[in-house]
Amino acid sequence: MKRPLLYLIIGLCFIGATLFSTFTTPQTKPTQSVDAPQVAEAPSAPVQIANSQGYIRDQAGLLPVDAKAQCEAISATIDNQSGIQIATAILPEIGDKSIEEVAVELFEKWGIGQKGKDNGILLLIALKEKKVRIEVGYGLEGTIPDGKAGAIIRENIIPYFKAGQLAQGIVSGHMAIAQTIAQANTLSLDNLTQAAPPQPQAPHKKGNPLVALILIALAIIAMIISPTFRNLVFLMLLTNTSGRNNHFGGGHFGGGGFGGFGGGSSGGGGSSGSW
Repeated sequence: MKRPLLYLIIGLCFIGATLFSTFTTPQTKPTQSVDAPQVAEAPSAPVQIANSQGYIRDQAGLLPVDAKAQCEAISATIDNQSGIQIATAILPEIGDKSIEEVAVELFEKWGIGQKGKDNGILLLIALKEKKVRIEVGYGLEGTIPDGKAGAIIRENIIPYFKAGQLAQGIVSGHMAIAQTIAQANTLSLDNLTQAAPPQPQAPHKKGNPLVALILIALAIIAMIISPTFRNLVFLMLLTNTSGRNNHFGGGHFGGGGFGGFGGGSSGGGGSSGSW
């Protein structure tokens, strides 16, 4: 009699798990295309890389005046104290090129950092493609390695972008880069780096508590009745301890001359992400 009862309990567990996942799985809405109907797709125009205008180049007109001024002041302070140059570029689109290629082109055209020291860093955002890149000069790869650049993108930029707060994400990323450099080189930023706004939190989906209680009760009963099931649960708990390790990487490229800056080169290090 015990074996049929055990089979019944296990079957109920599967049914309960299915119901629980139905209640808790977020329902995603289909995305609607905002592009106009295309009769014939024309080739993408080449990316227009404008000359630098200060440390912040906002070709999309996205940043408010005060936010842009704050980022400019932070970059200028770090540059004056150490020669390290932080640039941020916001492009409406990048066409057929990858964001890594465009980041290298910007380094070649602008030469972010001092020549010979290559101590520049670029935060690049491509709005249409929803891509972001931190490109690091050779001289800063010890301060901001690929892993650190990836962490800044994931923790300080992407959460804002996913919530539609693009300007806040850009300022947060620029500030995080500046603070990392300042701490590593004992630089003073005075009161320029204000606390970043709280990161947007994703809405929490609550499941049906009754279904959860039923699943727990059935699992406990099955563990009491069947030693085999109990051992299986313990085995699953022991083996479910591995985690995921996300990594972003970059290639190796060269650099050129940045109007008003020192002609540094890109080390090819850094990280890319999307939202």
